[in-house]
Amino acid sequence: LPANGATTFTLSSTLRDSGGAALTINVDSATISASGGEKESIENIRANAPLIFGAQDRAVTATDYKAIIQNASSAAYISVWGGEDHFDEEGNANPTNGTVYISAKTADTPGFLGTAEKDAILAVLENKGVLTLRHNIIDPVIVYLYFDVFAKYDSTLTSLSESAIAAKIRTAMGAFDSANLQDYGGVFRFSKFLNAIDTSDPAILSTVARLKAYKDYARTAADNTAGADGVINFGGALDPDFPLTTTSFQIGTATEYYLEADPASFVLEGLQNLRMYYLDGTTHVERSDLNVGNAGTINYNTGRIIVEEDVFNGTAMTIRFFVKPSSDNLVAKRNSIISIDTDLSTVSASVDRVALLGNYAAETYATIDRQ
Repeated sequence: LPANGATTFTLSSTLRDSGGAALTINVDSATISASGGEKESIENIRANAPLIFGAQDRAVTATDYKAIIQNASSAAYISVWGGEDHFDEEGNANPTNGTVYISAKTADTPGFLGTAEKDAILAVLENKGVLTLRHNIIDPVIVYLYFDVFAKYDSTLTSLSESAIAAKIRTAMGAFDSANLQDYGGVFRFSKFLNAIDTSDPAILSTVARLKAYKDYARTAADNTAGADGVINFGGALDPDFPLTTTSFQIGTATEYYLEADPASFVLEGLQNLRMYYLDGTTHVERSDLNVGNAGTINYNTGRIIVEEDVFNGTAMTIRFFVKPSSDNLVAKRNSIISIDTDLSTVSASVDRVALLGNYAAETYATIDRQ
């Protein structure tokens, strides 16, 4: 049963009064249960017990913080760093001495902690941390990877259809995500990802995977203040040959707008302007009151996107930004989490004709481009 969200309780036995009559007991919950976790496995207990014992009920080191927070909340993954190593949302060094930054998530994705649970963590740390330190809890930032996967397999080694092989590959991708990512400091290693696919079925002979990424930017009403540009940071270099695109968004009318990188506008090396447009059929029409240079910029060298405040026009919205990392190996930094979106990924499997027919089929063998 889930540990959180319980509202209804029943007695497992019958209570009786001194005369033997059954009593009616009503149990009302003032608030929904929260801050609980699922039953820990033996392996989790084996890993966490030494950390909790080592913390000695005080928060001094990063390990102490992780042990205390994990014991006092539903957080499964925790990242802790000092203010002297803090960077702002634009990726610039921004030391804030005297502050401990904490990011925590549950085992789910995105796994954000609720306000009540954050307040409970802060209350616990107030009595266990160093007196002069402040604590700041930051939500995790999820960078999602998605793929176009093409696999070749030997049909003489399996009775599965192409769609069944593709389904096994998709399951292997999800298992790889759970086993290797989801945690702070997780590293996506492309070669291991391909190996997980290749070994998901003995019939698979080779795999080509095209890696892409996206990130959701949520703009709230509170963010719409003067000079408050939108900042979307992917935390690493991006491929300029894969122009940035977005999902559609609306600003007060039925018109659906988009953002995209303008290929003709390299203002500096690695820096490109964004333009805001709507579709007239298949034609991209720029918004008349927002010239191409005023929508924002993308820095392919740093992976940082800045969207001008005027684009949002005071409207709360969520925009998804699609890019391609310049490297096939990625690392999650500070409060970033890497996760694989298997639903958005495309997976196809086809029979390897050389394996089936021998050299006779080599002349017509169809290879898959990397891009």
